Amino acid sequence: MARNIYDLTLSSEEQNITMLDGYSAEIRFDACYKRWYYNLYYYGELLAAGVALNPDTAPLLGFFDDTIGIVDSGDKKVIYEPYSELGGRLKLVEIKE
Repeated sequence: MARNIYDLTLSSEEQNITMLDGYSAEIRFDACYKRWYYNLYYYGELLAAGVALNPDTAPLLGFFDDTIGIVDSGDKKVIYEPYSELGGRLKLVEIKE
């Protein structure tokens, strides 16, 4: 199965994004656990809620035709602040199967 990966350009803030083929996602930040998470929608219908976006993961890959993941593009030895690094060091990607 072929996968296409698209870099999503966004700022480091909570936001809603439009994806391909009717999918969309609400990107939110959990201040308690200091990580990003998202809610996935298909034409406005909720498919998955509270999906954690830990670096170098795509938690719903294989469950839906379109999903998102997060990639840490920085030096793994350097500590970073997750809230301010989304869209910079933490790259959000859309994965289309």
